[in-house]
Amino acid sequence: MGLRMPDNNSTSDELSSTFLGMLTHDVLVAFERLDINDSQTSRRDFIRTLFAAVEGLVWHFREHVRSSAADLDELSPLLAMAMTESSYSVNDRGEVVEQQRYISLLSMIRLITNTVQKLSPELAVDFSNAGWSDLKQTVTIRNRVTHPKTLSDLSISSKDTKTAWNALIWLLDHVTLALDATNAAQLDHLQTFRGFVEQLKAGDPTAIALYRATLIELD
Repeated sequence: MGLRMPDNNSTSDELSSTFLGMLTHDVLVAFERLDINDSQTSRRDFIRTLFAAVEGLVWHFREHVRSSAADLDELSPLLAMAMTESSYSVNDRGEVVEQQRYISLLSMIRLITNTVQKLSPELAVDFSNAGWSDLKQTVTIRNRVTHPKTLSDLSISSKDTKTAWNALIWLLDHVTLALDATNAAQLDHLQTFRGFVEQLKAGDPTAIALYRATLIELD
């Protein structure tokens, strides 16, 4: 496969010391095993391990963006329910009951990305490129390996493993850019708030009037 694990043991230990680092480390180890012994078993293990990393990465992505949206007052009740895959109904006794709703991985990524773009409109995302297509194919590959119906479902080609690897690289890059964008939006919000506090401390009449109006609105 052409990939080699780092020779530095301390680097490997550091990588596996965090949630995302451990998931990534597992993928690299599975990749190394596949490079040494390119068998169908190794290929299936690689796909399963890689997809676990994908799901963990998307979960981390979702939680970060959900928290950022809440901090910036952009998390509507509807969006909060969608991100937590929940909804509510009222039973015949008049009780509110929470219900879990499954949202596909791909739909969740689009939802999270749309939220990031609301927080940071300058973020440009192209879902027509090869990386997104690779991820969609990887979902299909993973589903047939995890829920096989025929012998052919268990067969993984070298093209399949390459597609899955490219999908993970694309997702890592996409999530990194998106998290940078949300962090920048939060920093901008914090700087604006700090400026407002400084105006209040200086006795700026406009800032004081706005502060009083906000208190009245909250009451």
